[in-house]
This record gives sequence, structure tokens and C-alpha cells, in this order.
Amino acid sequence: MASAPAAEEKLKGRRSHTSVSEYARHVCEQVAFAAASSLFAAAVIVLANAALLRSHSVLRLRAWRRQAAQMRASVNWKAVFRPALRLTEAGLWILAVGTLGYCSYAYASAALHQQHQKAAFAEAQAQARQTPEAASPVTASFPLPLARGEMLGILDIPRIGLSSVVEQGADAHVLRNSVGHIPGTALPGESGNAALAAHRDTYFRHLSELHPGDQILFHSIVGTYRYTVRSTRIVPPTDTAVLASTRKPTLTLVTCFPFYYVGSAPKRFVLVATENNPNP
Repeated sequence: MASAPAAEEKLKGRRSHTSVSEYARHVCEQVAFAAASSLFAAAVIVLANAALLRSHSVLRLRAWRRQAAQMRASVNWKAVFRPALRLTEAGLWILAVGTLGYCSYAYASAALHQQHQKAAFAEAQAQARQTPEAASPVTASFPLPLARGEMLGILDIPRIGLSSVVEQGADAHVLRNSVGHIPGTALPGESGNAALAAHRDTYFRHLSELHPGDQILFHSIVGTYRYTVRSTRIVPPTDTAVLASTRKPTLTLVTCFPFYYVGSAPKRFVLVATENNPNP
């Protein structure tokens, strides 16, 4: 009987502990419910505002579309743009006619220049035949110093049907009317490397059709120099080794590459030919 108070005291302690745990759990449940309720309310508010904003945006977009449609319906756009279109068309026609006229003039001018120079070359050849006391073929053909645009002879390449006057210089004016001899290189018929240049869309447009073994003729005033194609290659424009002097009489033809490139071509096409025995 003496242990009854102790047992009762112990039972009261357990009941007290159980009451505190239930109270704490009850508080946690209330806090969690309040937080969940707040988050749900915030989500509802955000979604409601988003829906309201979207509805306002849709209404504004529809109103803008209606205004644009009304504006299109009220304005005769064809009448507004018709003068500008006519002016643009006239400008394009003027540009086309001007371009065609310039090209026609350039080709006609080059053809007339070639015809005039070939006639002068034939006359010079006839005079040279009457003066057999000429010192040597090279000296008689090309009296030094050479002036820019001075005629050196005629380049013939039978395989591609090329027959063009060759003049001293490689600037735009010379290359527009003929094949140009690059200054600083040997002259055709001399020992060394004679380099000739021309545009890829005029006299050298078919240069890539030549193969090793094809013949190239250079007619000077007093004789003809015959060359045989040895090789072709493509080099960057900075490669000046193609113009270096050689021991054997060599003819080097240079033009831009690719041949059908639009704009300034990035490379150079080089053809190398060596001279056969001259036939004055």
C-alpha cells in the first residue's frame, strides 16, 4: 500500500506529457494549415492577375487589329505606292540600259583597238622585212625603253581560238583592251621568264582549257616564237615566285581564278610554257 502514491504520481506525469505532445501537434497542424491557406490564396491571386492581364492583352491586340484593318480599308495603298514603284522601275531600267551600254562600249572599244593595233603590227612587219640589217630579233622587235601601252606583238593560242595584241603594262587601261606584259619580266623571245596577264572574263577566259603539249605562238615584228604548255597551277595573289627569272626562255600567262567568280577573285591561275626553237 505504500507504493500507491508513487504509482499515482507516475500516472499523472504520463498524462501531463501526453497533453503537451497533443498540444504541440495541434499547434503545428494549425500553423501548417494557415501556411497552406496563405500559399493557396497567393496562387489564386497570381493566376487571377495573369488571367486578367492576358484578357487585357487579348482585348488590346484585337482592338489594334481592328484599327489596322480599318486603316487598310480606308487607305488605297496601291495609289500610295504606285509612284514609288514606277520610280523604282524607271531607275532599274536606267541602270540596266547604262550597264548594257557600258559593256557594249567597252567590248566595242577593245575590238576597235585590237583591229587598229593589228593593222599597225602588219605594217611594222612589212617594214621590218625591208630592213634585213636589224641587229637581232629581240632588239628589232622591242626598242628600249618600253613605254606603257607600246605594242609588243600578237599572242596566238590556236586551241582556244585566242588572237590578241600584247602591250606593255598590266594596269587597268592596258588589260581592258589587250593582253598586258608584266613590267620587270623578260620580253618574249629573250632568255628568261616573259609574263603576260589578262582578265579572266575577256582574253584569258578559256585559259583553263589548255593542257600540257598545247602550242602557243607569239608573233613579233621580225619573227614568231613558239612555246609548248608545260604545266598549270593555282596560287595565291601574293605568290610572286611565278614571275621569277628562269634560265630557259619561258612564257608565263597569269589571270584571276576562279574564272566565274563574282567579285574580286581570291586566287591566280598560272600557265607555264617553254619556248621551242625560234622560227624567225
